[in-house]
Amino acid sequence: MASDQATIDPMSPERAADEVLRLAAGRVSQVRINRNRGMLLSLRGSRGAWRLSVHQDLLTLPGIPLEIVAWIRGEGRSVSPTLRQGLDQVMGLRARRARADLSRQAGAIPTLDGPLDLAAAAERIQAAWFAHLPRCPIDWGPRQSGGPRRRIRFGAYHRKPAHITINRLVDQPWVARIFVDYLLFHELCHHAQACTPLRGEPPHSPRFKSWERRFPGLDQALAWEKAHLDRFLGVGEPEPQP
Repeated sequence: MASDQATIDPMSPERAADEVLRLAAGRVSQVRINRNRGMLLSLRGSRGAWRLSVHQDLLTLPGIPLEIVAWIRGEGRSVSPTLRQGLDQVMGLRARRARADLSRQAGAIPTLDGPLDLAAAAERIQAAWFAHLPRCPIDWGPRQSGGPRRRIRFGAYHRKPAHITINRLVDQPWVARIFVDYLLFHELCHHAQACTPLRGEPPHSPRFKSWERRFPGLDQALAWEKAHLDRFLGVGEPEPQP
C-alpha cells in the first residue's frame, strides 16, 4: 500500500474521496463527503457495494485516506491505531468549533465551579418538576478507568428498585450547570414513565419526548453536551489553559 501514498497525500477532500473510491473499487460504490456534526465515518449498504460517508476533515489528514481504504478492505470490522488517532483528532477539532459557536451564541454559561451536591441538585429538580411523583433516590455510578473512551453514558434509571445513577465524570468544575440539570430532568422523565407505565412503551417514546421538551434550555444543554463530548471522552487535544 506504500506505493499509493503519493497518490493521496496531500490533496483536497474531493480528490481524496475520488482516490479512496478508486483504491477501494469493487468494494465501495459511492463516497459521500459529509460536513455535518454527525457520524465521522460509516459504511452502509451491502458487501461489494458499500456506500462510504466520511467527514471532510478526516480526508485532509496525512495518511488517513489510505487507512480508510484499509478499513474498507476489512469491511469496517476494525479500526487501526492511526485511523483511531485521526478520528479522535477530528472529533476534538469539531468540538472546539462547536464550543466557539456556542460561546458566540450564548455567551458565558455558568459552570459548577466546585464539587457537585448531587442529592441537593436532584431534590431541586424533582421539587420543581416532578413533585407529584414518589421521591427517586439518586447516587453516583461506579468509577470508570481513565484514558480515552469510545462512548459514554451520563445517567441511568433503574426500575427495580427505582433509583438513578449519574456518571461521576459530570462532577467537574468546567461542566455546565444547565447540562447537569438536564441530565437529572431526563432521568426523572424515565421515573415518570415507570410510575405511570404503558404496556409496550419504549424508553424514549413520544410521551417521554414530550415531557423532555418541557425542560427550559433543552437546546442549549444539548448543544453544550455536543460541544464538550470530546473532553468527556478524553480525546482530541488538551484544552488551552487561561
